[in-house]
Amino acid sequence: LLSSLELSLSPALSKASASLSAKEKRSSSFLYSGFFNLVLLLCVCFGLNLGSRLSPNVIGIDAVQPHGAVAALEKELNSDSDSPKVFHSPDWGGYLSFLLWPQLKTYVDDRNVLNGREYYERFFTLSLGKPGWSQLLQQENFDFALLRPQMPLNVLLSARKDWEQIYQDEDAVLYKKISGEAATDPSR
Repeated sequence: LLSSLELSLSPALSKASASLSAKEKRSSSFLYSGFFNLVLLLCVCFGLNLGSRLSPNVIGIDAVQPHGAVAALEKELNSDSDSPKVFHSPDWGGYLSFLLWPQLKTYVDDRNVLNGREYYERFFTLSLGKPGWSQLLQQENFDFALLRPQMPLNVLLSARKDWEQIYQDEDAVLYKKISGEAATDPSR
């Protein structure tokens, strides 16, 4: 971009400077270099700004966050007094902590060192519907599941009577665990 701009402006500036005296040429070269520096500065600033708008992952944060599902979850949290346990994707853990802490303590997040291998093994067993997922789901006693639509657990929970889908959009699906008689109600 800069080289084509410089090439297109150079002939015009050379013609203009050819008709100038030595004193005028010195001030002209000063203006030329000042103009070039200004153009360079504008291009750099514009390029940085444009780059930050085009790239969804400029600072290493996944741009797809479950905004709508978190708003629905927040409404549910306001109606319950307990701190619920939510199963969610690790890359949403920091986002959930930022928005909903201390009402909600996240299950797992992307800090591998802090969570440890066991948490990730349990996460993958559940999210991928690996053998033992149902027992692990019961053992963990989650109140909500905040899932990506393409996760196998989404299909598995949608078939269960003890889980109700309370929100869905293109980024996330939110399930709430149904307890007591409502979970065994045949009309569900």
